[in-house]
Amino acid sequence: FTRHSGGIYHLSVYDIRGHLVRGFDSSMIGQGNGAVVFDGRGNDGQRLPTGVYFMRLISDDQTYCRKIVLTR
Repeated sequence: FTRHSGGIYHLSVYDIRGHLVRGFDSSMIGQGNGAVVFDGRGNDGQRLPTGVYFMRLISDDQTYCRKIVLTR
């Protein structure tokens, strides 16, 4: 994705039940073209189980949602 300067972005990862397991805010996301590395750990630092998760990226004017599969 591309982050434009001054924009506020939130990237969240949810489990299959819809519970938030990991969140990233604008301070963790650099400007320009880039990526955020999801290391398979929750907000508490514990390893998440393998399975299906959903990633949601919210910017000032758009929302994206993608299914991701965590494998080990």
